[in-house]
Amino acid sequence: MRNSDVLGLLGAVLLGAGLGFVLSPPMPAARPTEDLDQVADATSPERREDVALHDNALLPRVPIGAAHNDPFHLVPAPQAPPPVVAIPAVSASPLPQAPAFPYTFLGHVIGPEGKPVVYLEKNQRLISVAGAGKLDESYRIEEFGERSMTIVHVATDQRIRIEYGSVPGKGIVR
Repeated sequence: MRNSDVLGLLGAVLLGAGLGFVLSPPMPAARPTEDLDQVADATSPERREDVALHDNALLPRVPIGAAHNDPFHLVPAPQAPPPVVAIPAVSASPLPQAPAFPYTFLGHVIGPEGKPVVYLEKNQRLISVAGAGKLDESYRIEEFGERSMTIVHVATDQRIRIEYGSVPGKGIVR
């Protein structure tokens, strides 16, 4: 089929459609009615029931659940938390603190029996310790071992640990 044949056929179709539109009878124009009875008849309860029956026949009503994000659904305001009642703090008496440890660790050596001997100094007095026992009126040696010793302040029961390890002369007070 040539292009001129296609154009001729298309023109004939358009001409027929145009003539059909022009020659068709005119549709009645909508006129405003001034008869109030006709207006009242269109909105009468019986007329509305007919329309409702007709609508139900075409589209059955199916109940749907509430929308998940319904903007018109009122959410109750959250309850205010109960008031906080302040309970006065019970002031516990602070535990007594031991005074600063008055001894200075000078070092340790392995004694003649192969046991450690620790040297402490207080008020320019050299004190050698070779086992557990009483150090003075305020302190006692609770544990004495090859690498550390624990000293207890008698009045407060606070402990001090001195670690001297295996290197003679070096010690850590904790």
